[in-house]
Amino acid sequence: MKLNDFYKIHDENKLWGYEKSKFRNFIIGSCSVIALLLCLILAQKGIELYSYLKKPDSRALISWIPFSLLIIGLHTYVSITFYLGVTKSYKHKSFANLSGGSMLFYGFMAFICAIELIFTLSSRLNKSNTELSAMDITTLVLNIVINLSFFVSYWAVIRPTRTIYSIFVNAKKMTELNQLLTNNTEMSNMFNMMGMNIQPKEENSTNTNEEKAQIIDTKNEARKANVDKLLNLPNNQLFKIAQHLSISGYDKMSKEELANLIVDITEKSK
Repeated sequence: MKLNDFYKIHDENKLWGYEKSKFRNFIIGSCSVIALLLCLILAQKGIELYSYLKKPDSRALISWIPFSLLIIGLHTYVSITFYLGVTKSYKHKSFANLSGGSMLFYGFMAFICAIELIFTLSSRLNKSNTELSAMDITTLVLNIVINLSFFVSYWAVIRPTRTIYSIFVNAKKMTELNQLLTNNTEMSNMFNMMGMNIQPKEENSTNTNEEKAQIIDTKNEARKANVDKLLNLPNNQLFKIAQHLSISGYDKMSKEELANLIVDITEKSK
């Protein structure tokens, strides 16, 4: 199964059954590359500090220190946050506890590093005759290595890990929706009125092509009927459904757009 296929599973316990076979390599890979990236950042700042200490002008060093401490602190904080999320995930057996913000940060850094890498390489080509000191060469090579590492690491392991996080969050939301409908009679009645059932249904695999085509037509008709039922609801009831489905910006959508989105969400949960 590809990672995106796991969006069809809405049970966190069932998803966790694939932890060793499908998810663990990405988690271990992310933990490893994040540690490596932090070490590279520390090495870069160490070399920069050594370079500034050799300069007679102390004002440059004074202006460099606050920014460098901020960079080091930010990367350290994001790394620790990610590791805490991994620890919590294994404790509760759900990757919904991973730090989505940390992985988003590395995605942003991958974009920035790609731009910086292009700029660095193009600027060096324009100055190919310029003599460089050993320190300049070391700094240049390390910058290129860091930029490449951020870009490759994100797309190779961190982004798939972010997908795993999203898969578990999706399953958690659908579980919460099931519990909500079980415990909330009013909401359950609304969905029953629309003819919707968010519990999974088994399909007969022996259907002929003609029967399958008929099923598709029936589903399309049922979808249109469900949308029409939602459109006939008062706005306050429609908004209440949107709130329980955690739909953001529902109050800015047209009624038809919101109705279609609600039907899409409930159909995906089947």
